[in-house]
Amino acid sequence: MRGLAAWMVVFHHIAALCCDPATTNRFNSFARAYGHFGVDVFFIISGFVMYDSVRNSPSAIAFLGNRVARIVPNYWIFTLLTAGILAIIPDCFTLTRLEWPFLLQSLTFIPASNPAGSGYFPLLTVGWTINQEAFFYAVCAIACLARSPALRIHVVITIILVVNIVLNLWLQVNGSPLSFFARPTFLIFVVGMLCAALHERQSLDDLAALPRLFILLLLGFASYSCFRLGIQDHGTLYIVMGSALAVIGLLSLENTRLLSSWAAAPLIRLGDCSYSTYLCHVPIIVVAVYAFPSLRTCKYHFLILTLVLPIALVSEVCYRMVEKRLGNMLIGKRPRQDKKEAVAT
Repeated sequence: MRGLAAWMVVFHHIAALCCDPATTNRFNSFARAYGHFGVDVFFIISGFVMYDSVRNSPSAIAFLGNRVARIVPNYWIFTLLTAGILAIIPDCFTLTRLEWPFLLQSLTFIPASNPAGSGYFPLLTVGWTINQEAFFYAVCAIACLARSPALRIHVVITIILVVNIVLNLWLQVNGSPLSFFARPTFLIFVVGMLCAALHERQSLDDLAALPRLFILLLLGFASYSCFRLGIQDHGTLYIVMGSALAVIGLLSLENTRLLSSWAAAPLIRLGDCSYSTYLCHVPIIVVAVYAFPSLRTCKYHFLILTLVLPIALVSEVCYRMVEKRLGNMLIGKRPRQDKKEAVAT
């Protein structure tokens, strides 16, 4: 499922960065309006997976070490690549601008106003979600100081809720750097952890016993209802609940032949490469459009065929060389895949 979420965001950015709004059709209009909700699915899955990681981590340092090895190498590579492109071609990106102090803030996950005036986005603009993940991981590391696994989860949820409530209702931090931490999207991590808690307690066994077609129809109806409501922002209740239902629905199929068949292998691979896909796609799209301006006048289907292959190839290479090889070298482990994370693909 991570792979599908990543490619939802890719299709959204292809439509937003390449397509002329005057020549839209129902496909690119759909991608432009709803593709970015793949981020909400990502956050649900992240909260779900961290539930197990936080409970089982031997220490806060071990937890942070694993997370740093997982997210930092690829993020630094594509942030520095973006900086290099901007140093050579300053007008290549319209939503971000290179300034050296700002580059340092981006590399250290410090939320800062982008010099291009686009808001609190790092140099690699899609990295705003990585900044939120970094804050979530920091909270999880604090929770790992507690000995009780159950208490750790309570600490994570309490800190996120208190920070969100204090910043939004008491301090009213609109427009300040602290407003980044007041976003409702942080609450999506909590929803993901709650989904994991329900799944662990096997409260969803009855759902797993339902006919598979009924489950798929239920998820489809929930998604259709969200789209009909015209929701256009991350973290809205309908989208979060729809994303949670999608994760729960797939988890109910984990013991069936569907997820163990050969047909699931490509989806699992997309999930493996999803982090690299998410980070690399914007530089590839922007550079392609800058080098070949005629792409802006092409049909959306042609853009998909033109851009999907290089994005997929770069994702595969980065997954193999950076995430798998370098990441495992940093933590001194052989490659392994957590069961829950595999299901979440």
